[in-house]
Amino acid sequence: MDAPIKLPIYLGAAIRAARSNVGISQQELANRAGVTRRFIQELENGRSDISLSKLRALAIAMDTSLSDIVTRIDSEMSQAWIAPQPRPEQVIKP
Repeated sequence: MDAPIKLPIYLGAAIRAARSNVGISQQELANRAGVTRRFIQELENGRSDISLSKLRALAIAMDTSLSDIVTRIDSEMSQAWIAPQPRPEQVIKP
């Protein structure tokens, strides 16, 4: 199943949406959460993993909760869900 591979993309979209709702820049979020703007940028683009403690810091910095962010991730995943395709090694060749 491809969901674990795509999770950073959904997490990034959820963080971007939450940040946009608050109306703050990546730099402002970074300042509030004690991380770099580059980290926020990479996170929002699905190119970075995050610890639970940093995710909590981001949630606090955006005046939201971890459960709200998880709900946003779930919503992003539900909207984009496509039936898993077989991996090339699973395809039976004649």
